[in-house]
Amino acid sequence: MKDAILCVDIGTSSLKAALMPDSPKSIAYARANFTEKDESKIAREWVGALKQAVEELKQKSPDTGIEAICISGNGPTVVSSNGLTLLWSKDAPTSVSDKKSMWIPRLDAFRKLHTHHWYESDKIFGTPEYLIYRLTGNAVTILPEERFREIYWTEEQLKAEGFSDDEIKKLPPFVKPGALAGKITKQAAEETGLIEGTLVFCGAPDFVVALIGTDTLDTGMLCDRSGSSEGLNLCTPVPLNSPNIRTMPSIIPGMWNAAVIIPDTGSRFANFKKKIEDELKTKITHKKLVAQIVDTPTFENPQILTDEQKKRRTCDYSRCNSPALGGPQHSKKGFGRGRTSTAEKHYRNWRAGSKRKMDSDKMRYSLRSVCCD
Repeated sequence: MKDAILCVDIGTSSLKAALMPDSPKSIAYARANFTEKDESKIAREWVGALKQAVEELKQKSPDTGIEAICISGNGPTVVSSNGLTLLWSKDAPTSVSDKKSMWIPRLDAFRKLHTHHWYESDKIFGTPEYLIYRLTGNAVTILPEERFREIYWTEEQLKAEGFSDDEIKKLPPFVKPGALAGKITKQAAEETGLIEGTLVFCGAPDFVVALIGTDTLDTGMLCDRSGSSEGLNLCTPVPLNSPNIRTMPSIIPGMWNAAVIIPDTGSRFANFKKKIEDELKTKITHKKLVAQIVDTPTFENPQILTDEQKKRRTCDYSRCNSPALGGPQHSKKGFGRGRTSTAEKHYRNWRAGSKRKMDSDKMRYSLRSVCCD
């Protein structure tokens, strides 16, 4: 029997799991789609989805033992102790004035939308942390790197926004990625089919794990992290300052991650896939559909746009206020296009799987060109 680490990622619409040996190639992969229509209850599906994935992995690789588990997930999603969920993608009211934290506005929104559950809940979790809690009984918050504290929260920030001491105590202590979170409990073993006592380790937010997995950790390295949303990520030694580029710390001290975020590419692609299936009157896999798109000769304006987006066809980068990049409108040629041959060459090679080293000016322009023509 061979041993592997069970790597679990909780997405917006599904849970993915893979058995990873001491090599980059997985032994087996499984995906469990969520069926809950009410997004506020979706975290209550995660344990069942994990059980489904574990069963599939056992069927695919019955001779592989699970020596440890590592969990990552989307965010900033807020989950109460009983699994009530405010997904990262849901619009929600907030009166928070803090401009640094990504989490405090979501905590405030959860408190406003689900006041009773907020005050009744012993702890408040993020996505991977909730599943870790269900599996081990231990409450933690995974902090990717020290510079993320203000992006998550500090006690001073929380108090400035009106959170009481008792409310602040609901937030579990910070731990580092890779920290040992605990062991599979007897109850969790019965619920998932995992072996009681198996070690559970903290992963990180999904976008951080994607940067690690693609080795986007050195100057000029690029990756396209995509799922329900998409992030075009660049590793840089200096912050890139632009209204439409989100720059955050890298997990590597002293490095930065500059990203253009597109929040709805996954849903738009799903709609496109359904349209193709309806036209062909048959189901088609994502892999086959992507292969057919790649093999299709270039044609003008190949973006998958919604009808509303098609109505908005003017954009000047200096005044761009794309909904995906922080504003209410977008764009002449939509997402994913760059006019100059240099930027487009880098982008196309990158999307084809190549990694390119570029100087800072080219890196900055390539990211900008993804937004506007």
